[in-house]
Amino acid sequence: MKGNHVLCAVAAAGLLLAAAVIAGAHNKDQKHFEKLYYDYLIPDTDLYYASCKVCHINKRKLNSYGRALRRAKKAGMEPAVEIYLAVEEKDSDYDGVSNGEEIRLGTKPGDKESYP
Repeated sequence: MKGNHVLCAVAAAGLLLAAAVIAGAHNKDQKHFEKLYYDYLIPDTDLYYASCKVCHINKRKLNSYGRALRRAKKAGMEPAVEIYLAVEEKDSDYDGVSNGEEIRLGTKPGDKESYP
């Protein structure tokens, strides 16, 4: 019985550690995005208030822009700036406006409801 409690505690600690690592990676990616596109994070725009929703639908699921970034990263692109620039010309949400143009105009590139 005592062994089961220890096993559960170890499993719970592992899950918390994994969640912290994932959150740290997302925060790092968000900081790279904000640094690269700082001039376009204008108050009262969709992009300004989007935060994690620039790339995510929810905590676990990426939107189309987030998936495009992940593909660029898997293709071996580094550093983060190169990854973001690689998908600027794509139209990830198929709303007729490129990702880069949406960012420059303050809309979310992974949300077809958010367009200039």
